[in-house]
Parts: sequence; C-alpha cells; structure tokens
Amino acid sequence: MNDNDRIELSELCSLLVDGALSDAQHARLSEMLRDSEEARRFYVRATALSASLFHYAGEMQSEPGKVIRPPQWRRWLAPLAAAAVLALGLWIGRFLIGGKVEEDAQETIAHLSGAKDCQWVGVALQNGDEFTSGQRLELKAGFAEITFDSGAQLVLEGPA
Repeated sequence: MNDNDRIELSELCSLLVDGALSDAQHARLSEMLRDSEEARRFYVRATALSASLFHYAGEMQSEPGKVIRPPQWRRWLAPLAAAAVLALGLWIGRFLIGGKVEEDAQETIAHLSGAKDCQWVGVALQNGDEFTSGQRLELKAGFAEITFDSGAQLVLEGPA
C-alpha cells in the first residue's frame, strides 16, 4: 500500500464509523480489505479505536434522571471542621484553665551561627548568641545564619 491508498483507507474507515459510507465507497473498502493484509490490520485498529471511544463516551454520559453526586470529600468537610474547632478550643482552654505559662521557662531553640555585615534593630547580636521561643528580631541589613536545635539552618538577608 502506498501513501495515497493509506489516506483513502483512513477516509473510508472514518466514513464507515460515522455511518456515511456510500455503496460505491463500501465496495472500494471491501476491495482494499480483500487485497491487502496491511489494510486489514489498519481496519481492525481503526474500528477497535472507534468502538473503544464510543464505549468510554457512553460511560461519561449520565442517564436521564440520574442524580450527579458531589465529590466524596465534601461529606467529610463538616466532621473535619468540627474536629478543627474542638482542637482549637482545647488548645486555647489549656492556657486559660491551666494557668499562665511562665516566661522564665522559655527554652533556647536556636543560635546565631554566622553573620556578615549585620545591622540589628534594637540589639547587637554576636555569633553564638541564643534565641528563645517567641523572641522577635529585626535585621536591618546584612546576612545572618541561624541554626535551630533541630539542625535546620536559616539564612536571612536584611531587611528581614
């Protein structure tokens, strides 16, 4: 089969699938299929593809009167919201009922492990200075490397 025969065969198969094949075109398709093994293989692939697409398209259609349900995750939305509110309430209640957290009990969580041309607002920090939970710092300019007790490192570039 040459390229023109392949194009003609493709057009005839498309017309057959669409139900628009005339008697003369049907005779030509039968002749091509009878005379060529390559044409028969192409015909089988083309009709199988068409049948597969038709099947999948049918699955995508909803039946009349059938209710389309919302995604499954929506049914979990209300219980998850309730759990979040409960957890938030317990967390807040721990501080209100359990008493005030002593400020002296704050633990060290990180230290300044490197600095280059740092200009701090309000304080002068040096390498090795430690930071506690909740401490607020402001870097006006320069670079500062902070190493957390967990091993994580953070490089800040002022202003930060």
